[in-house]
Amino acid sequence: MTDISIRPATGEDIERIAEIQAACWRSAYRGRPEEYGAEIYTIYIQEAYQRNGLGKRLIHNMVSKFLALHYSSVIIWTFRNNPNRPFYDNLGGKVVRKSTYEIDGVEYDVVGYGWEDARRLLSEGE
Repeated sequence: MTDISIRPATGEDIERIAEIQAACWRSAYRGRPEEYGAEIYTIYIQEAYQRNGLGKRLIHNMVSKFLALHYSSVIIWTFRNNPNRPFYDNLGGKVVRKSTYEIDGVEYDVVGYGWEDARRLLSEGE
């Protein structure tokens, strides 16, 4: 077996981790139709930094990396009662999934905003 070092990930590992995750996903699900290939589970931005374009910049950065990894669609999850849901609407997202998320034994309703063509996220909400 190859000599492999196991250590905590660092910021420098992010792109390689994404590449490995994408390759494993494609291998595991080869032949199955892609529903939403890339998922963002949540975005948190401190209130003092909201409404100044930072959220769009973060999403544009992530989507650019997803596209480089050959993901063509994206789903972003958020809490159903999130007062900032219009942010996702303004980016052209449509609610395509509903689910629940458990935190400390309490279930919360979540919704998934989907973009079948992730490229649209790079131009929407400009």
